[in-house]
Amino acid sequence: MPDSEINFEGSINGELNGSVYATMNFRTADGKDGNYTLTSLVILSNGDIVGASGRGTTSHASSQQWNVAGVSDVSDTSSMAVKGLIDLENHSFTGELFERN
Repeated sequence: MPDSEINFEGSINGELNGSVYATMNFRTADGKDGNYTLTSLVILSNGDIVGASGRGTTSHASSQQWNVAGVSDVSDTSSMAVKGLIDLENHSFTGELFERN
């Protein structure tokens, strides 16, 4: 299956909280599970704005939802672990973002 691209916005919760606006590119051989790359802008609840690029894996949750887990390199030189759910129908992401040591 060729690469697919989606744009979405959503919220992040966990050690950090805020809003994320992103473009993800997916590659999957079976149409359900695969890998992704990500480019995003995150607006944290304290008002800080950071950019990020990431990569990870996807797994099929339902006909319109994918689980994602991965790592993002952030513009402030930190690294974040990401775990969440993408709702394809609503173009949204809900998940958690954790600072990696």
